[in-house]
Amino acid sequence: MGGYGLSALLAVGFVVSFIVAYAAVAWFMAWVRKRGFAPFAIYRIVFGAAVLLWTFKILRRAIKVQRVRRGVPDRLRAI
Repeated sequence: MGGYGLSALLAVGFVVSFIVAYAAVAWFMAWVRKRGFAPFAIYRIVFGAAVLLWTFKILRRAIKVQRVRRGVPDRLRAI
């Protein structure tokens, strides 16, 4: 793909992303006007808490794996 084709592709992507973002923001503003901000805030708090718990679970598992690997002799690590 030459320089012109890449520029055209980038321009189309920019225009499409702008239109989709504008529509998403317009829809969200209408949703907030109709229902209020509280349901969205509650959803974000619950979702954020779930992501934090999931992250801590993964980190805890990774720390356990590192501790186990440190206790295993080098000659047995490949097994």
